[in-house]
Amino acid sequence: MPPSISFELAIAILFLLGLEASASLILTLAVEVPVAAMMGLRRRREIAAVVCVSLITNPVLIWLTYSLGVLQYELGLAPWEAHPLRFPLVVAVLEVVVVLVEWRLLTWALAKPSRQMLLVSAVTNAASVLVGVLLYFGLQAIP
Repeated sequence: MPPSISFELAIAILFLLGLEASASLILTLAVEVPVAAMMGLRRRREIAAVVCVSLITNPVLIWLTYSLGVLQYELGLAPWEAHPLRFPLVVAVLEVVVVLVEWRLLTWALAKPSRQMLLVSAVTNAASVLVGVLLYFGLQAIP
């Protein structure tokens, strides 16, 4: 059984992540927790598992995305903007990996049916990505 997360630990993680990554994590939790609850994960332990899993995968996803951006710069490759499909493709591949990791972690942590946890993982992450994309383009439209 995974340990429960304390408020102090959550604040420490947000501080260590930095502002932009913390905003991503907060947005992820603000979307994924209610979606998971709508899908039947409503008990305190179930919500804690959803939060803990996101606390593991979201910072890794952000770090990998930034690291790949730095790596392409170091290798002398054109930036993300030069190839409009490169960034969305990289994010899509990373999100598939996140869905698979979260599926296995939720199945383990909650001892729920594997198919149910795969569906929860896929739907919560899809909702989170959709809200993130809409927010990104919405903020881009502001002069």
